[in-house]
Amino acid sequence: MLLLHGAVCTEEIKSLKRHRKKNLREGNSVKILNNTRVLLNSVTVTPVTESGDMAVENDIDVQALSSSLCTMNNVLENDDVVNNVPLGIVSDTFKAGSVTFSEKFAGMGLKTPLGVFGIQDELIPKFTEDTRAALKLQSNLWFSQNIYTDLYCGNEILRKQCTVRILGRGPAGDKGSGSISAFFKNDQKSFEIKFWSHGATDLVALFYKRTGEYLGTEDVDVVNNLHYSFKRDERDIAGVAIYPKGEVDRWHKFGITGICIDE
Repeated sequence: MLLLHGAVCTEEIKSLKRHRKKNLREGNSVKILNNTRVLLNSVTVTPVTESGDMAVENDIDVQALSSSLCTMNNVLENDDVVNNVPLGIVSDTFKAGSVTFSEKFAGMGLKTPLGVFGIQDELIPKFTEDTRAALKLQSNLWFSQNIYTDLYCGNEILRKQCTVRILGRGPAGDKGSGSISAFFKNDQKSFEIKFWSHGATDLVALFYKRTGEYLGTEDVDVVNNLHYSFKRDERDIAGVAIYPKGEVDRWHKFGITGICIDE
């Protein structure tokens, strides 16, 4: 059942839809997908196919748990993590190998949701001056709105090919509609993420140095591809914060099912 936060008339919803659709990729997603996107000469975001190569075909069929994808140093597929980490609500942070997850970074704000369906976290990328000295994860004051972990298995019946899935929890506490932020123990030049998506069209990824310096932002299309490579010329990516976008009158949820890094 969908929850309506605040009273919004039909005409207002239609107006919001028209406004938001300008920013969505539906109808143009394949054209955008087939071009490597570089933001401010900073971070290159590239879709990865089943073979591990960059996406060059229009007809893309990617499975989030393909064994050929993101297998080296995937911190969420590690047996110790899958078998031993408690699952459910994460009240503070969740650590898997050398990557730590929480809702957002300290000093990062959350925009107030509009009173419509599909509300989700929307992060304000720039930090306040007094918190920029160092990148630090911060959980939500309300434990029910921080991240959530469960098992996502290629074979649900036999519980095989499992990975830990990380979901954000949005303003209503709904699993998958909230933001997820990852902090790397070691600075990264490149890393890969496998996503799970339900209703989301784009994910907004924000990149940071260890000092808290903002490297920029990039939209990630999760309609046509669930596996992406992120790369930068310098080895200085210390963290990434991600939140979902989608149709204003639908829930737009996402999760992370794999993250591969250079340890």
